[in-house]
Amino acid sequence: MKLFLSIVLASLLGAASVLGWDPFGWWPIPLVGYAGLFWLLLGSGSGWRTWLLGLAFGIGLHLLGSGWVFGALHSKAGMGLIPAALSTFIFVTYLAIFTAVPCLLWRVIFKRDIFHDPVVSTSVTSVFAAIMAFSALLTLGEWARGLFFNGFTSLALGYSLIDTWLAGYVPVF
Repeated sequence: MKLFLSIVLASLLGAASVLGWDPFGWWPIPLVGYAGLFWLLLGSGSGWRTWLLGLAFGIGLHLLGSGWVFGALHSKAGMGLIPAALSTFIFVTYLAIFTAVPCLLWRVIFKRDIFHDPVVSTSVTSVFAAIMAFSALLTLGEWARGLFFNGFTSLALGYSLIDTWLAGYVPVF
């Protein structure tokens, strides 16, 4: 039951993160969403659970943020309701894999839970390393999503920060 609730929370965090891009432009929300994903991953415990949480977050993000694909397939292209919905879900799941893989790689790098395992040091350095590795791997995942099949670069986290005071720091971090 705990895993199910974590998956639901991860997908809700991903869906809520869409509010950071246009037309809303509430840029702190994606930062909170990704921080929430990081918090969920800390307690995931296994690679399989980490994969599922990353996939759920990505599906929530891309299902809400790329819902126009369904409208284009069904309304504009004249595809039937079920094939359009299935095609959209397959596309969204494909995009979500580029969030799930970095989450899984992060778990592989940090095999032991640095925050809940009393044997492992919870020094500021290890926490900082975990956060930076998470950020770097997600950025690489977004970059990879933009490479394959001519790319799909929308909903990259950096785009939500373009018109903010953080714009100058985005290329650095």
